[in-house]
Amino acid sequence: MDKLFHYRLKSSTSKRLIRSAVFIYLLVGMVVVVCPAAGQTSDEQKLGKIKIEGKSVRELVLQRKDGITKTFKKPGEVIELPIGEYHIYYVYLEGKYQSYAYRDSEVEWVKAEPNEPGILKVGGPLKQGVKVRRRGRNLLLDYELWGRGDEKYQNLDISKPPQFAVYQGDKKIGSGTFEYG
Repeated sequence: MDKLFHYRLKSSTSKRLIRSAVFIYLLVGMVVVVCPAAGQTSDEQKLGKIKIEGKSVRELVLQRKDGITKTFKKPGEVIELPIGEYHIYYVYLEGKYQSYAYRDSEVEWVKAEPNEPGILKVGGPLKQGVKVRRRGRNLLLDYELWGRGDEKYQNLDISKPPQFAVYQGDKKIGSGTFEYG
């Protein structure tokens, strides 16, 4: 039997496919591998665009619906990636702020399309706030930091915790710093 092994390697995925095909050939004795011809691309190989609305992003990790992640170091205003729907998985900002946005209960998806870029709001300017709860005679103050897309951030630089002051009218009646953790 004449053996024919024809392939074009364009990506690491194709290389993995060829390695798998060789392994299957050794087990079964025959394998047919069909790869796209030169110039043709599958939907996964077509690129879409996402426009980033936000500042100070040093690292951005997006996750597609099928679980594949794509990392961007210092992304520009527009990023290119395979078409599909993505959400923020992780963001690291200048000034040592990070967000694990995938932990939020409401994940917002953005589409990467070839013709019209999807809009992704992420990063600065950051908004800060304090949630106040009462526990008996004590007030509990929870410091929060949000980005452009309402993703929550935490400051990794714990050497300078956020400070607060409490006023009654114009008179300062208390102050302190937040504890991390």
